[in-house]
Amino acid sequence: MTPHVRTALGAACIGGVGAALLLPRSAAGQKPEKVSLDKVPAKVMATANKALPKAKWMEATRETVAGEERYDLAGVLNKRLVTVEIDADGDLIEVEKQIDTADVPKPVMRAFQDKAGKAKIEAVMEVRGGFDEDEEGTITGYEFSCTRARKAGKAKTKGKAKGKGGKERKTEDERITVIVSPDGKSAEIQGEDD
Repeated sequence: MTPHVRTALGAACIGGVGAALLLPRSAAGQKPEKVSLDKVPAKVMATANKALPKAKWMEATRETVAGEERYDLAGVLNKRLVTVEIDADGDLIEVEKQIDTADVPKPVMRAFQDKAGKAKIEAVMEVRGGFDEDEEGTITGYEFSCTRARKAGKAKTKGKAKGKGGKERKTEDERITVIVSPDGKSAEIQGEDD
């Protein structure tokens, strides 16, 4: 998927644990259009089913990226979240699969911790691209969907924090996505309130 801020569009109860299905919002701020699964073109569905044959597709969106129509499908495979990005011609662009934090390579986890500090990880997605050369694709990065306490002065109302004079004021955690390169040498935060 293109660089994006992840947006929760729905929820699935997986093995008794609720997990948000996450689909992208374009970097330009364009909101993807929700599409009924029965309205997704057959060649796009065929590519999604070939890429992840046992996935149960639950949601789809359509958007235009650099003048090209693309579809993002989100679903569940083996009780894990999965997403695919496919162009209107049925070419596979990207596959994301949820993985356990224990399966994240050590350099990637260090880069995440250096960038996001004590952010609470909700899901980690292994991102693969480069399907023209290789049917399995290559790992292009890892996306961590997280929450963390807002920076001072950026508090919104919900939880509690100490304000001026020791009085409690309500705060809300911010949702962020941390994108880390496969070698752990670069990391960026998206969705941060600056």
